Amino acid sequence: MCCCSNPNKDVKDPVSGTAVEPTKQLATDPVCGMEVAPANAATMEHEGTKFYFCCQGCATKFRAEPTKYFNMKHEALPCKC
Repeated sequence: MCCCSNPNKDVKDPVSGTAVEPTKQLATDPVCGMEVAPANAATMEHEGTKFYFCCQGCATKFRAEPTKYFNMKHEALPCKC
């Protein structure tokens, strides 16, 4: 017998079984364009804004010339740090 024939069998709350967990927000590394999870990323603050990086190499490049990386367009390529 298919589970669809009795979808509520043994389900106390049919809505909770279909709840979708919110997706984790990703940040974009301003140097290489990679998407990074903020919880695992290298970070630094510049002029009151927190930036997230895929690695310390990108953070170091940004620290040296931060304005170089503002409003840059990136292709989604792996970082070569």
